[in-house]
Order: sequence, then C-alpha cells, then structure tokens
Amino acid sequence: NRHEKREKGMSAKIRTSGFLAGLVTLTALAVPLTAAPAEARSWVDRPETTCTDLRTVRQVAVNGRTVELRAGVCGDGTYGWGRLRGFKRGDYLRFEVDLNGDRRPDLAKVRRARFHNHTPGYRTHWSEDRAFRACVVIRPTSKCNHSNSTAWW
Repeated sequence: NRHEKREKGMSAKIRTSGFLAGLVTLTALAVPLTAAPAEARSWVDRPETTCTDLRTVRQVAVNGRTVELRAGVCGDGTYGWGRLRGFKRGDYLRFEVDLNGDRRPDLAKVRRARFHNHTPGYRTHWSEDRAFRACVVIRPTSKCNHSNSTAWW
C-alpha cells in the first residue's frame, strides 16, 4: 500500500514535469524566430580591452585633461567610444551618439572617470547620420558642448 502511494506520487510528479516541459516547448515555439533588435547588439561594454585596431579619431584638451574619441574593431564591426586621460577627482566621461544626423545626442553613456576612463562603445554605421562625440563633465547629468567635447565624428 505504501509502495502504491509512492508510485502514484511519482506518477503525479512525472505528469507535472511532462506538462511543464510541454508548456516550455510550446512557449518557445510561440516566440518568433527573428533577429534581436539592432539596439541590443549595438553596444560593447569594454572596448579598450576587447577590441583590436584601436585608434584615436578625435581629441581635445579640456582644462588639463585629454578627451578622446576612439574607434576599433570589436567582433564583426567597428565601434566608437570615449576615453579620458588626465582626469581629476569628480570627473565624468560622457559619450553621445547621434542616430539621425541632427548632431544632437539620441543616446548617451556616462561613466565616472575614476572607475572607468572609457565608455562602452557603439557600433558605427555606413550612414553619415550616425556620429559620436565624447566630453568631460563634472555632473553625471551634464551634457557635451563646444567647450568640453570632441568634434562629432
């Protein structure tokens, strides 16, 4: 009798497991088999250490600091990012991305220079609409302007 109860309990567990496996399979099939949005693949986290063919494409001196706009090959594409040399306590590095050609930032990443002297990188594009610039700011909410940033690239 005790043996029968254990078998019935296991049978219920097996049925539940089977049901859940079927549900997971059904759910997986319901997801469309399309590529992830381009935005999801556009950023690379640590380009200074994970990319090759690194180069500085723009730079500007700002009050004893050097703000650089960098580029390099990361995986199968070219990316741009910001780097700050000679930073001071309290400095932040901001990297702005223009996606539509109006030379206003559509996307931005800000890093505290003391912890990361470079920003994540964003994938370049054949269109002249896409452009990047980098700047040094003293508040994480401040933006790039003509006196603290590289030219757009």
